[in-house]
Amino acid sequence: MAAVLLRRLLSSAFDEVYPTLPSDVQTAIKSELVMIIQMETQSSMRKKICDIAAELARNLIYEDGNNQWPEGLKFLFDSVSSQNMGLQEAALHIFWNFPGIFGNQQQHYLDVIKRMLVQCMQDQEHPSIRTLSARATAAFILANEHNIALFKHFADLLPGFLQMFLILAWFRLGTGDQLYIKTRKKNFVIQVVGFCHFYKFLAFDEMTV
Repeated sequence: MAAVLLRRLLSSAFDEVYPTLPSDVQTAIKSELVMIIQMETQSSMRKKICDIAAELARNLIYEDGNNQWPEGLKFLFDSVSSQNMGLQEAALHIFWNFPGIFGNQQQHYLDVIKRMLVQCMQDQEHPSIRTLSARATAAFILANEHNIALFKHFADLLPGFLQMFLILAWFRLGTGDQLYIKTRKKNFVIQVVGFCHFYKFLAFDEMTV
């Protein structure tokens, strides 16, 4: 409950709370979040802490796109390359929740982002990693829906993304998992919309070549 309340506080009253804290307290909060994610063994709790980290990162991207939490990006890169599946999930969960985390450095890291998503989408041993990478891809595509150059750059992710999309659709909808449909419908719709944006652009681009 405390994790949920903290995320809501950051979401609704960040400007009234966080900037008033001493700089050493702000630094401690960021460091503690990373440490807790690294140490937490319970998946559901780790996801809640990742939600907090994503919300904090969202608020630490200034209007000019400058990221005021570079250590957060380093943690994301280190975690997604880790052999620890929990940390890989954490990185993808944060990216899924806030695909704008790279701020004005997104173009600089575009190839790294692509490799990260491709690597995770091809993980045959861990279905949860593949699922999260598909969701993160959908969120990233949706967040950049007007960036035609980015769509072209990510075109070769479409087969893997489509495969995961169909697997999720068949498994969750085809098996009549009504509980999943009710509780995760919003997330599934986001994936559908992201896929449609991706596919619609690439199909149109092929027709105009």
